[in-house]
This record gives sequence, structure tokens and C-alpha cells, in this order.
Amino acid sequence: MEVLSNFHACFNMDKQRINWIDYANGISMLLVIIGHTTWDLTGIWNTSFVYGFHLVMFFLLSGYTSRPKTLTREFINQRFKRLMIPYFVTCAAILFMDIYNAKTLYNDLSILNISKIAGKDLLRIFFASGGFTSFGSIDIGTRIGAIWFLPALFFATLMFQMVISLTMDSDVHAGFISAMIAIGGLLSARFIWFPFSIQSAALAVPFIWMGYFIRKENLLDRLKWYHFIVAQIILLYGIYAGYCDIGFVGASISDPLLSIPVGLSGCLLIYLLTNFCKGKCLLYIGRESMTILCTHLFILETFWDYIQRWLISFHLSGNSLVWARCLLNILLSIFFAVITKWII
Repeated sequence: MEVLSNFHACFNMDKQRINWIDYANGISMLLVIIGHTTWDLTGIWNTSFVYGFHLVMFFLLSGYTSRPKTLTREFINQRFKRLMIPYFVTCAAILFMDIYNAKTLYNDLSILNISKIAGKDLLRIFFASGGFTSFGSIDIGTRIGAIWFLPALFFATLMFQMVISLTMDSDVHAGFISAMIAIGGLLSARFIWFPFSIQSAALAVPFIWMGYFIRKENLLDRLKWYHFIVAQIILLYGIYAGYCDIGFVGASISDPLLSIPVGLSGCLLIYLLTNFCKGKCLLYIGRESMTILCTHLFILETFWDYIQRWLISFHLSGNSLVWARCLLNILLSIFFAVITKWII
């Protein structure tokens, strides 16, 4: 089904270029799952640094594979079917499972409880708040989780195409307006949260533009070995100093002057790794990254208690429990994605 296919359009590029994009998608998707499932690691283990660049890579690739389009009704409908329909389908599945879990886990299927669950889920579907519930003096009281990415990408691509249309493809003007849109998203999110993660979308626009600019100017073909070394020094410093953090989910950046180059350096590492990637599994994860994102969110939001209880029955605890949970989530996300594609 088209709406659940990989959201990164591959234009007339050769096989090698398509593969590296898919591998980059796959690595980034695995980092997303790792970040979501290993938050409670203890000791020297800390995977929070992945939040500094895995989504940056997704948005860069979205721009890299973009071409200037006129904002026609046909284009908007096509993007809506590709991104928002999977969003609403996944949210509907979560709503169904939340009601099912009310019976299975809590043995409470009263009208009052079902109404409460439905109201809460509809509210978080509308706002698409991925990680936070409070913004300034506004508290929406609930969040939707990782699936916020789909409406954010939908609105970000529309904003990007609008920027390209208004600037007549002037790189300086497009970059400046993209930055202004991001600043507007950053500032407004401190006071109120707009529906469907529009502020997250605003923050993503400059990165989509960067990906578009990188492809337009063939910057990847100009990379030298020392660029990768410098990038990894920047990345390691950013991780050590706590600057590897670009919070698209809440439209925030710990330090724009430092976090952005650190995030781009992390993306350069992913690009470097794609040169050594082989295997159909990672390629599949990359090509079906949107489907896997949806199934991952579904599992994360509705099966978390089941997974925890099952793993604890094997007497797992501490970091062993966390890594087992992470691996199981990856396997289940891929499995459900395969089933979804087969059914549809």
C-alpha cells in the first residue's frame, strides 16, 4: 500500500545512491528504537546522545530526496495520504488497544473509563505532542509518542516547498527564511503548543533545506577523509559536553550554536557507516522505515507492560532487562511491519 511505503522518494538515482539512503534510514530507525527503549540504562551506559542526530538524519534525507513542487491540491493530498493517513491509522489502532488493555490489564471496561481513555487519546492525537505535556502555562496532560514525526514531516515538507517557491530557489534567501521559521517554532513552543506538532515541523525546515542544498551542490562528492575525522571530534566533544541534543519532539535545542554542528557531525558518521553496510535486513528497515516507525510506536504505547512482564519472568533485571527489551522491540517492530505489509 502506497501510504505505508517508505516516505523518502527515490528519484532517478543509481542503485548505489538508493542503497546508501536506505541504509542511512535503517541505521537512523534503529537508533530511534534504541533511544526509546534504553532510557533507564545505568552505569556508564547512556544512549541519550542518539537524540542529537537520528532525526536530523531523517530530515536531511527528506530534503536530499526532495524536488521543488508547486503547492497544488494534488501535491498536498499526495503528502497527506503518504504521511497523515498512516498517522491516523496508527492512532486508531492505539485507541483500540488502549481500550483492550483496560480490560486485560486493569479489568475496567466501565463507560466512564472507556470515555476517559477515548477522550485522552483523541486529545493527544490532535496535539501530536511526542514527549512533553506542558508548554509554558499550557498543560495538555497527554502525549502521543514517537508517531508525532509523521504530522511534523507533513507540515515541514509543505513549509519547505513554500520557502522554495517564495525564494525562487535562491539559496541564501531560502536558508534565511528556513531559519526564521525554525526560530518562530522554538519561541512559540515555550508558550503554547500548536496542533499536530507544527512547531516541531518548523524546527525541521532548515534541516530539510540543508539536505536539499547538499544534493543540489553535490557536497557529498566533495567530502575528504579529514572531514570525517573533524566531524567525529566535534561529535565526541558534543556528546561529552552535553551538546548532542536537538529536541524536535518539543521544538527545543540545548544550544543552537553548538548542537546543530554536533548533530550534523553525527549524520556524517551515519553516512560514513553506510559505506560498510551490507545485508538485506538493514536495507529492509530503511526502505520500510515509516511502517516500522508506526509499528514501533504501536508496540511502545500498547505492549510495554506485556513485554516487561514477560522478560521479568526470565529473571532479567538491570541493564540486561533493558537491552533484552530493546532487542525484542526491534524484532517485534520488524515483524509487525512485515505482517502489516502482507495484510495490506
